[in-house]
Amino acid sequence: MNRSMTDNLMIVIPLKVTRRHDMFPPLNQYIQQNSTSHSSTVRQDLKRLSSIRNCIASNICKHYAHKSAIDDNVLRDCQEYHAMLMECERIGLPIKEDLGMSDLEISWECAFQRNGQLMIRSNIRHERICVLFNIAALESYLGSIQDLNSKQGLAKAVQKYNIAAGIVHLIRTQLLPKDPYPSLDLTPSCLAMCESILLAQAQACVYDMARSTSIKPLPSLLAKLAMGAAEYYGEAVLHANDRMIQSQMEDYRITLTKLKLQSACFRALSEFHESIKNRQEREFGNEIARLTLTEQLCLDGLKIGKSEHLEVLKRVCKERNEVAKKDNSEIYRALVPNSR
Repeated sequence: MNRSMTDNLMIVIPLKVTRRHDMFPPLNQYIQQNSTSHSSTVRQDLKRLSSIRNCIASNICKHYAHKSAIDDNVLRDCQEYHAMLMECERIGLPIKEDLGMSDLEISWECAFQRNGQLMIRSNIRHERICVLFNIAALESYLGSIQDLNSKQGLAKAVQKYNIAAGIVHLIRTQLLPKDPYPSLDLTPSCLAMCESILLAQAQACVYDMARSTSIKPLPSLLAKLAMGAAEYYGEAVLHANDRMIQSQMEDYRITLTKLKLQSACFRALSEFHESIKNRQEREFGNEIARLTLTEQLCLDGLKIGKSEHLEVLKRVCKERNEVAKKDNSEIYRALVPNSR
């Protein structure tokens, strides 16, 4: 069990795709009509804002165009664009649908649907939410491309996943508007699912970091870290059971299977590390019970789908359990509690 538990298993949050749109005329007109501080500087800022947005729209043309977007500095552009949108909010541009901004009509595609209905909104807050979503998606991609077999790579991945999770949490808890017809990716359930996925992947990387240290960590610590990842993956599965997600999300079954497998794998790992703790503390009956439970958890997980990690863990547990049972029957004769 020395291979990374996270390598090749990371889920990348897809990108929201938008079209080019000249934002300068409607924004300029709105400020002229509603602001006493209109100036040539503001006009130049609005032109810059519109230009950056069109660069972003041109470079994010597919839901999984993360690599090309990063290569074209789209993350930097999104961050600058978001800062400018916050300034637009500060100077009074509307954050709700407003008749004075009806010419804005900015369209975005849902990140989790292909060729779905375009969501057209006419306010700065919705635009800001969509940009933040893409920043989180790009951060999730940066987390996934780190060297997850090195301590430095794992630490960087943890940082990226936590940044992405924090952004999604901000959208879900503070910015999400009451929209009667939201796109799937901006529903509370879908955002909660994304947040749990990102936190689970960060926790999985922390587990790998702890396991790869030169000083052998306590089995109890590894058990807690593994259980933390299992619980986050389990929460993501619960959120994914939302009916709207089930009916509309592209690749739903593939994503759900991956989440269930990871939850099962880390839960089994937690029990396996607890069995090592039992052996170290000479609790031989408890060790056998834990190993038996771990084997069963591996079998349950393998019913969900193929997993090399579960296969290896099942084999290790079976071999260790046979030795433990033999030693217990011949030497220790400890009472073995029910493993369920």
